[in-house]
Amino acid sequence: MYHETDKKLSDESVKSGHELNADGAVERHIDNDPVYSYKEQRAIIHRVDRRLVVTCGLIYCFSLIDRGNLGNASIAGMTDDLNLGIEFRYSIIVLVFFPTYVIFQPPATVASRKFGPRIFLSTICLLWGATEIAFGFVKKWTDMLGLRVLLGILEAGLYPSVVYLLATWYSRFDFPEKADRSWKFLSTEERDFILRRINKDRDDAIPEPFTIKRFLKPALDIKIWILALISL
Repeated sequence: MYHETDKKLSDESVKSGHELNADGAVERHIDNDPVYSYKEQRAIIHRVDRRLVVTCGLIYCFSLIDRGNLGNASIAGMTDDLNLGIEFRYSIIVLVFFPTYVIFQPPATVASRKFGPRIFLSTICLLWGATEIAFGFVKKWTDMLGLRVLLGILEAGLYPSVVYLLATWYSRFDFPEKADRSWKFLSTEERDFILRRINKDRDDAIPEPFTIKRFLKPALDIKIWILALISL
């Protein structure tokens, strides 16, 4: 026997186009697949979640560690070794990271779409890892300055790429099409299921042509600027 809250949930689900399956879980229109049952669909999606979310989370953690390394190195003696106590040298080294980090985020978004997050993310992670190693061989504070600028350029691509990857639900043209050839992550049938699901959800599995006008259009949305200010 349903309680009042259960009955209310059931009524709202029906009104919104959702249905309750045999287990009482809410099924949406996109869950009606000709090949896989609801339970099988959830298993595939959870496998994708575990692989993608864990990977992106680890990359982001490494990024945060990189940003905190400067303070740790300063405490360990870098300030004395590179004479950063003179005037505003340390403050300059800290600040030069951010202009390139902000300026290169829009181009990084375009590059991520062009090359695909899988290739783009792997490349910038490898390069900024090499940059971090180079920090250990710095002898002059000006060399540190250049590396900080380069690090800002490379890390600028992380956030846009991860957001793009997740927002398009595992890359409409990079992830689904090549997933069956990437470490046998998904079979061809499972890849096709993901494409069907995306099309049912928003009918955009085929990428639209890139244009500057379409790329800049979100800049007219005030919510974008508010989110940017919050992220600073």
